[in-house]
Amino acid sequence: MIAASRIGIHGEEIYYYNKTNGTRFLTCQEFDRLAHLGDSSLRQHLAEIREFSARVNIRGKPEVDFFLADKPFSKADLAPHDFRALAPEELETLHRQLGEKFRSTVRPELQRDDPEDVQWRNAMCAALLGHEDEAVSEETLLGLSSEFFMQIQWLPGGRIEEGELIFDPIFDQGGDAARDPDLQRLYDEKSRAFIYNLVREYGDLEYVNIGRVIGSLSYRPPTEGRREVYIAQVKQRGSRKEILSIIRMQKWGIHEHLDEGKSQLEAILESEEYTEYVLDRRLGCWQLGMNVPGRITAKKIGERYSGKQANYRGIFIRSPYFERDYIPGIATDKIPNHRFRSDAFALAYARLLGRAAAANMIVGRCDSHGHVLFDDGDEVMLENDSGLPVEIVVADQTGTFADYSRDLQGVAAEYAEPINRRAEHVSHCHQFAGTYLDAFRERFFRIQQEYRNRKRAFDTLFKHRVRDEAGSFAYRWEKVLERLHRTDPRELATLIREHLALK
Repeated sequence: MIAASRIGIHGEEIYYYNKTNGTRFLTCQEFDRLAHLGDSSLRQHLAEIREFSARVNIRGKPEVDFFLADKPFSKADLAPHDFRALAPEELETLHRQLGEKFRSTVRPELQRDDPEDVQWRNAMCAALLGHEDEAVSEETLLGLSSEFFMQIQWLPGGRIEEGELIFDPIFDQGGDAARDPDLQRLYDEKSRAFIYNLVREYGDLEYVNIGRVIGSLSYRPPTEGRREVYIAQVKQRGSRKEILSIIRMQKWGIHEHLDEGKSQLEAILESEEYTEYVLDRRLGCWQLGMNVPGRITAKKIGERYSGKQANYRGIFIRSPYFERDYIPGIATDKIPNHRFRSDAFALAYARLLGRAAAANMIVGRCDSHGHVLFDDGDEVMLENDSGLPVEIVVADQTGTFADYSRDLQGVAAEYAEPINRRAEHVSHCHQFAGTYLDAFRERFFRIQQEYRNRKRAFDTLFKHRVRDEAGSFAYRWEKVLERLHRTDPRELATLIREHLALK
């Protein structure tokens, strides 16, 4: 939408056009770029901007507006000047002065037109949709990171009056609502089931809202299994703080196993086993130094089966899901590149990412094709009041213990990628890379020493689980510990360094 909005008036396509209200937005970067067009073209465009920024269209909106500029810069700054009458030197000086003033009113992180920057992209998207005058979005009000912008569809739920829970009338229609095109996008039976569970858990509530994350926040290709993600907003009476939780349906539940042709009993048993497997993986990650969320709860909701097995359609099944606290940070793969221009930020981030990389490598986190999963959407960076990184939390341990037999030297190249992707954006790329590698080596060595010092505690952690060399978690845990013991972290750091593409 942003790319398609580029438009010109009498010259270059320097504006972003809102088709709804007719306003053309001019960014400070495009204004600065006029200096490279030559004297004649610069005069033409400045006169054009002065003329059209002073006009309003039939909808009462400005023909040209200055994107993200605060009140100190406006059409009034251009109005006194006759750009066509100025000498070339005067024109150049005035344009530079106007550009500096324009830029000074725009937040530094938004001065560059970058659709890959989630903050700039969200701001431009809001402007093109006519929402730029709203003070904050619903996602911002909730304290959610910018990656959630326009990604949450709030669902019909219920209200609480005098302690009584009253559901939205859409649920009275049951399956009929799902067949109505106007209601289909809003009807989600799981929303009511989540609310039931939350009301039973928290008791006296002021309100509870459920939103559905409508698109994947990861750039990772979709895989098999269930992928629905929801967000719950809960407030208890008498409490000043809201509770925000992320709800993720279990990848393999009864529904999915029935679709594979399993019997109902087999589907139930395999679903329960997978829940234990997920929770065991989380414990294993925590034991091996991965920074995972402090709380995660396994729960179930009731659903009607409507899948591939006709003889089971309509039966009532219990579908598992996991609920965790929302982590108030930004995914590492969505951090704006301009932030790495700060040496303090870049080095603090490199140190945290190197530590996270060590634990990620140890637990063998990869996809079904053997590609390493790291720094691609599940790692969340937290900052202090000064805007410096202080922690990286792995919000979802997808793919952990998937690679439990391959020597770690074989994946070293993929752990160079987080540095290679950012090398051009940091001021001192060799120092940035060195900090990452030092933190990686130190963290790997520390985890290794913790295992060696408390070997019995690690080795017996999952002895009560079934050991099956076909891939049970107890067997995977055993193989991961063996690999940890025999691996030299210095060799790994050297191999990663060999794959760095630094100037």
